[in-house]
Amino acid sequence: MHENTVTFDGKMLVTGYNVTQTDLSSVGGPKNGWITDSLFYEIEVKTNEILFRWSALDHIDQIPLDHVQPFYPVKDWGHNNGTYIISSRYYCSLFKIAKDGSVDWTLQGQAGGDFELNGISYQHNARIHDEAEDGFMPSIFNNANSDVQNGTDHTEGILMSVSLATREVSLVQDLHDQRDEIFSNSQGNTQFLPGNHVLMGYGSNPKIKEYTGLVS
Repeated sequence: MHENTVTFDGKMLVTGYNVTQTDLSSVGGPKNGWITDSLFYEIEVKTNEILFRWSALDHIDQIPLDHVQPFYPVKDWGHNNGTYIISSRYYCSLFKIAKDGSVDWTLQGQAGGDFELNGISYQHNARIHDEAEDGFMPSIFNNANSDVQNGTDHTEGILMSVSLATREVSLVQDLHDQRDEIFSNSQGNTQFLPGNHVLMGYGSNPKIKEYTGLVS
């Protein structure tokens, strides 16, 4: 289990992995290979009933492997970090999952996907704020680093405004300390606090910082 959250109506949203046999010949692997499939579930807490299940491997036609950024280990290609709005670290993407399990749209941090966007990679802790029919505001912990790509761009907390009508994304605010730039290869969070303060935990770097003045 990599991440979970409990909703206001008593459901738990939780990510998971399953080692699954599949044909990897299309990416240079064996025909009877094994892959770590990224999953998420919606579970009724009181009864333990599974209300919804989603598998990244089941939707490889909509999120092809050639969109994945460099990473390690090789077989953990999806690596979910959130639920329903799925945050996939190695795709550098947010996916909106429909009720039938299909992918409604992709917000891709390197090439944009279905939106105009660039400069986000290897992110964690995606959260949705101020959601409306024509758009929403996601916040993420933008690692911008991984085990195979690091030391160039600093890690930061980001709040964006996404228009579903125009498919444009605008930066509302980014949070980083110019006096102490941090490069986090893995993990991390951007947590909203009362009074427009934001607490950031830097994952693989043992640091926590509290910022002020974030627009919410």
